[in-house]
Amino acid sequence: MSYIAILRRAVRIMMHQPSPWALALVPALLAVGGLALAGAQAGASVVLRALLSQLPMRPATGGAWAVLSFLVILIGLLWGVLALLGSYCAQAGLIAMIAEAAGAGQAHLHTGLRWGQRRGLSLLLIALLVIVPILLATVALSVALSPPAAPLLFLMAFSRAGHSWLPACLLVLSLRIALGLALLTISITAGILLEIAYRRCVLAGEGALTSIRSACWLLRAHWRACFGTWLSLLAVSLALIVIGAPLGLAGLVCAAALAALVAALLPPLAALIVVSVPGLLLASAILAILTAAHIFFHSTVWTLAYRQLTIER
Repeated sequence: MSYIAILRRAVRIMMHQPSPWALALVPALLAVGGLALAGAQAGASVVLRALLSQLPMRPATGGAWAVLSFLVILIGLLWGVLALLGSYCAQAGLIAMIAEAAGAGQAHLHTGLRWGQRRGLSLLLIALLVIVPILLATVALSVALSPPAAPLLFLMAFSRAGHSWLPACLLVLSLRIALGLALLTISITAGILLEIAYRRCVLAGEGALTSIRSACWLLRAHWRACFGTWLSLLAVSLALIVIGAPLGLAGLVCAAALAALVAALLPPLAALIVVSVPGLLLASAILAILTAAHIFFHSTVWTLAYRQLTIER
């Protein structure tokens, strides 16, 4: 498998196929919208408290704040459910559109909408079937090797055997390091397994459990190509971080200088509103575009790699 060729072809698809951008923007906007909603709620709370503090007689607001907090939590939960469902539906449609662009040469939006509606819940079920057991095992092992539990258990065992406490502490430390390495390996393998299972579900029309079994077989048969694809994406991500870090730092410096200038010219409350609202909108737009580009590129690379392992082999 030529990883450079896959990366180049993924870039070409991103540049010449505008339709998949619509679905790539859906999870990006949902994620950024959640962050913007949290920021707006925090900003509104600060502004309301500042306005109330300027009143000659401060009203009793304990009950109102309790109701407001409940509404904020409810809106956050509803937004989380919507973002979860919308993201997996968009991901299923994006996979179908990228496969259509790689095969027929042109992606159509109605293809993505149709397959997103059909396979979105199946992708969510696949993620739950893979991620939830790993999380439960991780929590169980973390509790077993937690600072209160593990040293106590080993110290009790060693003290009864007549040994010193130092070997017990070294054993606990070694087990924690081994646990961290094992969890890192399991998380990487599970991520690769999910990428393959998603494409088996959408492109091969398999169910959730069948897709997971097929993904396990493909990962076992082509583990070098799968981990090579993961490493190529990691290399691209690190390169973009190295290139984008100075640009992001320069943007933060300019934003801080502009905020200081506005704060010096306007009252504190007016300066907070003038700086926060446009800054939040601009930051949300930039973050949404960058997130959509990452989602589009990531999905395209894995879809092309999957096609090379199955259809084009």
